[in-house]
Amino acid sequence: MFGMPSMDEMMKAARQQQSSGENPNTSMTGNESRTPRGVKIGVVQFNNKANATVSPDELRDRLIGEISGAGVEAIPLNASSLSEAQTEAKVKQCDFILLTDISTLKTASAGKKLGGLLGRATGVDTGGAGKSEAKLDFKLYPTGASSPKLQTSANAKEDSQEASINSVLSNEAQAVVAAARRN
Repeated sequence: MFGMPSMDEMMKAARQQQSSGENPNTSMTGNESRTPRGVKIGVVQFNNKANATVSPDELRDRLIGEISGAGVEAIPLNASSLSEAQTEAKVKQCDFILLTDISTLKTASAGKKLGGLLGRATGVDTGGAGKSEAKLDFKLYPTGASSPKLQTSANAKEDSQEASINSVLSNEAQAVVAAARRN
C-alpha cells in the first residue's frame, strides 16, 4: 500500500488530465493521427515581371499568411519553375502548387495624387487619378498535373501601393482557397 497513490491523488490526476484536454480512457498508439490532414498548397517564389522595387519573398510570405488564415495549409517551396516545384511538392506532400507573377505594380505619382485630390475637392471626376495599381497573375496546379486547376488574375487600384498589394494578395488567397477546397 505504500507505493500506491491514494484515491485523492488519483482523482486529482484525472481532473488535471480532463482540464488539459486529455481523455484518461483513451491512448494514442503512435499510428493514429490526432487530426485529419487537410489541403496543403506549396507556394513557389514570385516571379517579378513588373520589375518593381518590391520584395517577392515578403509578398509570398504575406500570401502564405492569407491562405493559412483561411484555414488551408500553405508552405513555401524553394523551386522557381513548375517542374522543380512538382518534385519538391511531392516530397513535402502538397496537394497543389501555386505559381504567382507580379505583372503590374504602379505607384501613383505625386502629380496624379494632387490632381485627384483637387478633382475630388472641386467635384470633378478624375477617373481614379492618384491610385496605385497592383496585378498578380496566378496558376494553381494539382501536384503531378501539367494543366492548372485555376488560372486567373487579381487586380486592385487603391490609394496607396501598400493597400493595393494587400487587396490583390487577399483576392488571390480567396480564389486559391476556394479552388483548392473544390477537390
